[in-house]
Formats: sequence, C-alpha cells, structure tokens
Amino acid sequence: MLAMVTQPRRWSARLKPTSLVRTVVVGLGLSLAAPAQAHVDLVGSNPPHGGVLTEPPSEVRLFFSGEVRVTSLRLVAPGGRSIVLRRVGGNAPSTDVLAVPAAAVTPGDWTIEWRSIAPDGHLMRGEVAFRVEAARAR
Repeated sequence: MLAMVTQPRRWSARLKPTSLVRTVVVGLGLSLAAPAQAHVDLVGSNPPHGGVLTEPPSEVRLFFSGEVRVTSLRLVAPGGRSIVLRRVGGNAPSTDVLAVPAAAVTPGDWTIEWRSIAPDGHLMRGEVAFRVEAARAR
C-alpha cells in the first residue's frame, strides 16, 4: 500500500486581480459618499460681520454655502431689545436669505441672530455684529 503525502497549501500574499479591483471600487465608493453630507456654513452677510455703517440698513442678507431653512431671525438692538426681521420670499430653503427690519434701526451696536436647519437635519445658529454710527451734522 502506498501512502500519499500531501504538502500543506501555501497561501500567496498576492491579491487576485478581481479582488484588487473590488477593493478599489469599494474604497472609492466609501470616500465619495462622505461629501454628500457636507456641512453648510454662513459664508457672508450684508451688513458684514464687524461692519461700521454710516446709515441704518434697509435690509439684512445672510449667505450660506448650501440651502438652509431659517427658523429664527431677529435683530438685537443696543440695550437688548429686539426688532423682528421680516423674511422676504417666505420660509423656503435658500442660500441667500433676505429680510427687512420691521422698525427703525438707530445708531449703536447691533446683532443679527439667526437659527436654521440644513438639509441633513443639522441645527445651526449664529450672530452677525455690526455698528451704525450717528449721522454727523454738517
């Protein structure tokens, strides 16, 4: 009777071409999925943050890097009282939010306070501070 001796199977450290392609495709898919959940930021405003105005603004604008739905928008006056900002164009999601003060903006330090919801459900809030200087007598 002959006894067969089998050799242990050796595993190769090389990847098969199909395994390599599959690994690359899965990796690319995962890396491309992340930007879809990109964060939305406030990218500008009018009046600008830290701006000094020589006359009161007739409107307020907030510019975002992506569409947001603004849920709260107000103008805080010197001494803490607030003025309602009436949104122009309704409450639809937008990258450019336009609002008009419901009362006169007087000289002093002002803050635009806003809150919004991004499409991914992320809650955001922020402030934009500016100053209105008193008109100089001529």
